[in-house]
Amino acid sequence: MKNKIFIVVTLVLCSLSTLVHATGQIGEKIIIGRDTLWMLSCPLKADTTLSRKVSERLDPEVMCTALWRGYIGTWRLENGILYLEEIKMLSGTRISLDGIFDDYRENGRIVARWFSGKIRVVRGEQVSYEHIGFAQHYEHETIYTLRDGMIMKKKEIHNSLRKSENMESNYTLDLLFNGKGMKWEGDSSLAIEVVPEPDGTTGQVKVRSWYSYLKPNQDSACWWKSLALKKKRYKRNHPYVREVKKCLDLMNDWQVLMLNGKIQPVRLGLKWGRDQSKPHRIWSYHWLEQADSLEIENEVCALITHPLQQDPDMMTRLRPHLKGAFTTRNPRGYVARWKITDGYLWLLEIRHARTGERIPLSTLVPGNNGEPVKAFWYSGTFEAGAGGPVSGGYYCDDKEHREFVFKVECGRVVRQVVYDNYVQLGDFWNVEVKDEMKQDLLEEGKGI
Repeated sequence: MKNKIFIVVTLVLCSLSTLVHATGQIGEKIIIGRDTLWMLSCPLKADTTLSRKVSERLDPEVMCTALWRGYIGTWRLENGILYLEEIKMLSGTRISLDGIFDDYRENGRIVARWFSGKIRVVRGEQVSYEHIGFAQHYEHETIYTLRDGMIMKKKEIHNSLRKSENMESNYTLDLLFNGKGMKWEGDSSLAIEVVPEPDGTTGQVKVRSWYSYLKPNQDSACWWKSLALKKKRYKRNHPYVREVKKCLDLMNDWQVLMLNGKIQPVRLGLKWGRDQSKPHRIWSYHWLEQADSLEIENEVCALITHPLQQDPDMMTRLRPHLKGAFTTRNPRGYVARWKITDGYLWLLEIRHARTGERIPLSTLVPGNNGEPVKAFWYSGTFEAGAGGPVSGGYYCDDKEHREFVFKVECGRVVRQVVYDNYVQLGDFWNVEVKDEMKQDLLEEGKGI
């Protein structure tokens, strides 16, 4: 039964890795007492001759990006000795070990005398994963140090993970940061490193920048050889650092990954000068973030853009009201309600994304006592539609089947196009849209 479970898990991991082009590798199996566990090490790789002979017996047609070595070995730790039990291909077919390990057979068993080094055995929940090799960590790990296949030392490691409710913190920092009036030092990119406190609040913060330049007396045609990289770290009173910390103080809900007793830093990248009003896709969940709403022609649509975020000064006025508001579903921290009337785009209301509490519009426009605010700061082209997205951002539902595309200049609607979409269920979904006209309008407005 355990073997069947391991095969199913392996096939699932291979399927996932193929979809996302991941290179994280599946481990080996290891039996310790009554437990069958994952071993994130490959003892066979220590001997190139053995590894080559095993590879020659594999089926080259069976390939999986999560298993580049092409096999999964089963090992056993018993009485302080590491044994090789069997080797199987991805399909589950066992390969013959005869003629490969004959020199290492003792009492009918293969003893890993060729191996001296460390192996890592894991159990519990996975707390960390990267798309490369065995760069993954689990709650409980045991590091065995072996010499000639015999255990010389054993070390227990305990890891933990406190999850954040906002896994899109990089996007949150991007839209909160206001670099207006600052002088760029580098190539307009910042690297931020946050070491959170155990409770998830912001701890130590490091801010760096870098820029590349052409080395003197170099041929610019060979740019990959001619470029040099310069890095700089900023002190706590530098404008970059002060602005970053103001933003981070609103985001006191960090993921806390502790590996072997040490909290790991959260690394963020920041590049200002981008138009933050464009829609953001939450890649970890493969769906759009929670949208604002737009009232148009007596119906309410989903607004697939964020007009408020085009002006960093507006966001700077708003951000003190957003502390603790950020979630993975809504990393912006707010939900706004808009309306198009009298040929203009108007902001009607802003609410805290987590609590739903209304934020006064006087926050953005001093002296405003609840009246709609004309979006004079916004220019761009955007979409809005009723129902849910059915294909590539097109909208329709069972009633209205309508989608709108607007071009706006300084808050004034200068062009509007309406589309009637439909979905016909069958072997494939058929979505009727006027692609050419729509794309022309979007490109003309340099929209989404």
